[in-house]
Amino acid sequence: MADKYKIAASIDVGSSAVRMKIAQAAGNSMEQVDNFEYPLNLGKESFNNNKIQFSTMQACCDIINKYYDQAHQLGISGNDITLTGTTALREAQNSGYICDQIMVKTGHKIAVLEDGEEKTYIFRHMMHRIEKKMNSPKCYMMAYIGTGGLGIAVCVNSRVFYSQNIRIGSLKLNETIGDMAEMGDANILDAVKEYIDATFDQIHEQIDKHKISQLFITGKSVSLLSHLFPGNKFEKKEIVKLYKTVSAIQPSQIAEKFSLSSEQADIFLPTLALYDKLLNISKTSSANIMEVSLCDVMLYKSLFPTKYKQMKVDFERSSVTNAQAVAQQYRYDKAHAESVEKFALTIFDNLKKIHGFSRKERLYLEVASILHDIGKFVNLKAHNRISADIIIDSAIIGFTEEEIAIIANIARYHSMDIPTDLHRKYNSLSSSNKTIVSKLSAILRLADALDRSHLQKIKTIRLELEGNRLNIIVCSKKDILLEQWTFKMKSMFFEEVFGIKCALVNTQNS
Repeated sequence: MADKYKIAASIDVGSSAVRMKIAQAAGNSMEQVDNFEYPLNLGKESFNNNKIQFSTMQACCDIINKYYDQAHQLGISGNDITLTGTTALREAQNSGYICDQIMVKTGHKIAVLEDGEEKTYIFRHMMHRIEKKMNSPKCYMMAYIGTGGLGIAVCVNSRVFYSQNIRIGSLKLNETIGDMAEMGDANILDAVKEYIDATFDQIHEQIDKHKISQLFITGKSVSLLSHLFPGNKFEKKEIVKLYKTVSAIQPSQIAEKFSLSSEQADIFLPTLALYDKLLNISKTSSANIMEVSLCDVMLYKSLFPTKYKQMKVDFERSSVTNAQAVAQQYRYDKAHAESVEKFALTIFDNLKKIHGFSRKERLYLEVASILHDIGKFVNLKAHNRISADIIIDSAIIGFTEEEIAIIANIARYHSMDIPTDLHRKYNSLSSSNKTIVSKLSAILRLADALDRSHLQKIKTIRLELEGNRLNIIVCSKKDILLEQWTFKMKSMFFEEVFGIKCALVNTQNS
């Protein structure tokens, strides 16, 4: 539990503003102390020109320095101040230079979050708040509307079943509307609707599998509507009516009518269009607005580190459920995948002193076990490589791009291929991550061999490690010649990686 007097600050370099929020621990919850926002159009430069200008970067550094000074005046130490960046910095071609200049000019390193990483932070916090309710819904959808992208997650029984990140945020959509307007299209709103519908086309199939009872929306744009709808809830009919009103007037009139800044007025129409689409695909008649920002998440992490760690652990099950949903899309052999997963985790748990890994690497192995054969849906030939490609392109919640690459490579080498720097996906990894891939794929190979026939002839396994020899002991009345032959072939890589000889022993034949 946090010290009740502990105070922390979080600075977020966003696409339309640089924000700082300060909060302190108040029992089991956070109490906001102050909130600052300085408008800065990083997003327009990044999205339109692919680069952030020097003058804008300098202004950003000046704001950051000012924020740090204000935080220090409140007695907040540097360790309790987080500095993050999102879409605008992430997508600028000169992002590396900008981040380096921020470090040079402020003395502080900025953490630029990946798209999936940002959505994971937000959704994890949203789920935590939703699940704390006494009557949390069995099936609900969360949506995070950013300026540069939109993320959705469908939760079933407190687990994320499906997630997707879409490059269609409020600011980007506004830029698209502007481009269409320059072409003089009189039916621009119809074109925008068609554009949004086409973008969401493939998502409907996955969302329609479950009856969603509630929709929760958050993001930097929620403040545009929260003051219009008391109780932070709005009906679909209200959004439709508002959309018709707003689509008939100019941004300057929108700003005056709804007391918005010019920047807020610019994204008001695209925000309404996205809200309307989310209500349509979720098939809900209303939506709940949740005020959850990246600053809120980072402050919770600073003020309640123990609770935050437990929140991460709880969320790991969502990563597994999400992976299972991906596997189902590719019609995987569920019984085989479950057997391989069970055997792989049993081997992992019994060899902790040998591999030296933690629960994080165990999760990589678990997800790779679930997904190792999904490439067979596309082509049986070289299915392991296809599996890796699919994993790379899947939006499995809870992992960074580097972690997804690790999982993809583990699945890639479950067959007979040996990891080598000649393989692009493997060569792109750091030296330490290559070691993780080699060790975990060696374990996955053994587990896969134990169900080579896909008939689950082996139900349980027991391990005996004596010196440099590992016996995997099974008891099966069925003919496991195929499993024994495959095990002998696949155990060679395990011996090379760990320096331990392996043998498959069937006590039924003893």
